[in-house]
Amino acid sequence: MRRLPVQAAHSCLLTKADSELKSWALALAERKGKGKAVVALARKLAVLMHHLWVTGEVFQASPKRETTQAA
Repeated sequence: MRRLPVQAAHSCLLTKADSELKSWALALAERKGKGKAVVALARKLAVLMHHLWVTGEVFQASPKRETTQAA
């Protein structure tokens, strides 16, 4: 079971699509190294999956941010 989140983290870093998780992990990789960043991203993904499982929420990679416009 431990390999699956690590593989998911590797594939997240290799995709062309941009996400908040990917940018967070790339910034961490610059500071701490790629190996530690992959493990940290894997843990973050595991915690996120557990939270979604417990609460029953639906994951949104880029939630719509409400913009307020002054009229």
